[in-house]
Amino acid sequence: LQLTQTPVTFIESIGDKVVPNNAPNAPLTGSDPLIGLLGATQVATTADINAVANPKKIAVKFTDEASSHTSMIRPDTGSPLAFQVIADHIASLVKNPTAPTLDTNGASGVIQAVSN
Repeated sequence: LQLTQTPVTFIESIGDKVVPNNAPNAPLTGSDPLIGLLGATQVATTADINAVANPKKIAVKFTDEASSHTSMIRPDTGSPLAFQVIADHIASLVKNPTAPTLDTNGASGVIQAVSN
């Protein structure tokens, strides 16, 4: 990914049981270790994305209450809003890989806040 300067977005559903976020006593298991290994930056807003250098390597973590493992492909699971946010983000990434957007349309509790 570094050689090709390919932008990457990790989409994580907090509490996912299919692809766990992490696992006790298994430091390389789950999405969190992969996000860390590839040096992705957790983001929660378009402003957060804009602060990341190109090629963008970002991680968007959707809350357990608003998402599920299938939120990316099925709007009827978790929250339909999570599906819409993911679809809009992917469309923006395809349209302009150096300036994707992330918009929750003003809804709170969909994306995990970034802690510093």
